[in-house]
Amino acid sequence: MLFEDLREDEIADELFIIQTRYPKVIYSHNTALSLLGYASRPPLNYSLTIPSGTSSSNLAKSNLKIYKVKSDLFELGLQTKKTYLGNLVRTYNIGRTLVDLIRSRNKLDIQDFQHAIKMYLEQPNKNIPLLIKYAKLFRVQNILLKYLEVLL
Repeated sequence: MLFEDLREDEIADELFIIQTRYPKVIYSHNTALSLLGYASRPPLNYSLTIPSGTSSSNLAKSNLKIYKVKSDLFELGLQTKKTYLGNLVRTYNIGRTLVDLIRSRNKLDIQDFQHAIKMYLEQPNKNIPLLIKYAKLFRVQNILLKYLEVLL
């Protein structure tokens, strides 16, 4: 149980509690979209990424969606964001998050990705070269380019 230490009148910041208990985790995928303001709906479960080779047995018991990535790519695109209760947690930037969604496209709702990439492409401060760089590192560049051709 994640919240056994809470008093009845306290509101739990689940994201912050998980981050405190498992400091290596980085919020990713739909959870990152939500933290970054690109989600069309709240995530059903929290998604997080850990380095390959890290034990995830305790995390799996907590009904979290766990993704693993090579250690050399683990912190690529890392940033901190405030939760809805104002606590800082680790998450990925929008470029990295979009690439993660492409990588996991067969396991996720494609509408979440489509909504987020459309929002991103409407931003005046979008960084397409960085997005393509991330896609190349994660070997999904051709898939990303197909989306960009249609949407740009």
